[in-house]
Amino acid sequence: MPETAVKRSGVVVPHAPQWHQRLAASLAYAFIRVVALTLRYRWTDLSGFFREPRPGPATYCVWHNRLALCMISYYGYVKKHNQSSGLAAMVSASREQRAAHRHS
Repeated sequence: MPETAVKRSGVVVPHAPQWHQRLAASLAYAFIRVVALTLRYRWTDLSGFFREPRPGPATYCVWHNRLALCMISYYGYVKKHNQSSGLAAMVSASREQRAAHRHS
């Protein structure tokens, strides 16, 4: 696990990824793209959110076990209909991860 620097605010700032970490991330993304090619899905915009361009950023909520396909969803649908500045994920630890951390 990479070392991290903790700022006074309590925000954890990771070090820049090493070459093998970047390679692993690229391979994981390529794998997700290949898997996405095998999926069938249909987009339904019941709210009408994508009918006209929005003036500012938006937050999209996704269940944790669907997070890997968020990149595909974002670039395949959201970005085409809403030219936002980018995609970021906010992830919290599950109960199991918090419990394991307390006991270590």
